[in-house]
Amino acid sequence: MFLENDIDYSEDADNAIGTRPPTGRHGWCTARSGGTSLSFEYGHSGQNTPHSISQRIAEPGRIPIRLGESRGYTSDREAGLFFSGCYGDTGRLKLLTLKVSLNNPDPVKSDDAKKLLAQLVADQARYVATELECPTADTIPPGPPTIG
Repeated sequence: MFLENDIDYSEDADNAIGTRPPTGRHGWCTARSGGTSLSFEYGHSGQNTPHSISQRIAEPGRIPIRLGESRGYTSDREAGLFFSGCYGDTGRLKLLTLKVSLNNPDPVKSDDAKKLLAQLVADQARYVATELECPTADTIPPGPPTIG
């Protein structure tokens, strides 16, 4: 397991789940144990284009993932997913960006770590999309994302 005893938990209370974050803002939480931390982030962004998303997915060390219509990536330290179908502060559907990060002084470089981070970002997408009442939340399929 990545986290051991004495877990320290913090969150961004101003943007807690259950609120609709304004454009460009996000919510996050982090669990820490010893020198290891696991962070979850989400946010709306108008900065992403299909081209910029493809570039982010193709960065060195990243492996593409798919969860239904959503695309993303996984790596030794983080996984990200780009989900379309949540409302921004303007009332228009916007892209929801989700990320799970593992900060470990001794990086775990294995396929299992990549699979775990991919599964965590998929679970995060289902949870956040439901909590934010995204109209397309029910289109996110159950189970792990496809890797590769």
